[in-house]
Amino acid sequence: MTALIVADTPGALAEMLAQHLLCRLQAAAFRGQILRVALSGGHTPEAFYRALGARNADCPWPSVEIFFSDERAVPPDHADSNYRMAYEAWLKQAPRGAVIHRIRGEEGAAQAARHYQAVIGAAGPLDLILLGLGPDGHTASLFPTDPAWQSPDPVLAIPAHGNRTGRVSLGLSTLAAGRERWLIAQGAAKIAALRTALSAEGRTPAAELVRRAPVTLWADRTLAQGLCPGRS
Repeated sequence: MTALIVADTPGALAEMLAQHLLCRLQAAAFRGQILRVALSGGHTPEAFYRALGARNADCPWPSVEIFFSDERAVPPDHADSNYRMAYEAWLKQAPRGAVIHRIRGEEGAAQAARHYQAVIGAAGPLDLILLGLGPDGHTASLFPTDPAWQSPDPVLAIPAHGNRTGRVSLGLSTLAAGRERWLIAQGAAKIAALRTALSAEGRTPAAELVRRAPVTLWADRTLAQGLCPGRS
């Protein structure tokens, strides 16, 4: 981990993330560059995307290309779709011509993964990858109980397991090859998983990613205080 950035509340964390991402996009626009950003699914990033939606007029859309770090094998209008969540919170405000590469979950995990591997291969290394952290130490859709997360493939098809729908996920090789990673987490339920991720002995996907590449952790104060009890 290269940095720990802390906000007092989850709401303040969402606003801080939105401000930083917009600043990055505006800087890219000033330089005439395009920032390739992979969005994360999950509950925590949703408030961040809504904060972006509220400030959509500040977003230089020609300077961003949107990707996704993972997706469920469901249609884009399904209630469990990461794309649907991001679309409702923010992306529906994108102008015509905005470049958004969704994962085609409706094709099934295996076919969607093959298609997205071609998309990622054509794009090259991503500039910024947004990631969440599960209480079990998963990140993107790389789960510690599923050996598929250890595959070197750039994009993985994660099989259904129990009540968990099949998924498509960027592999660790793609996550580590990105130019920057933001790990977004909040709440006491994530403390143990984060400690494991930062431990040299950690054996979770999040821990392996931290070993392979620098990660910036964005946390609310509850999580930060649990991770660093002496932090005020």
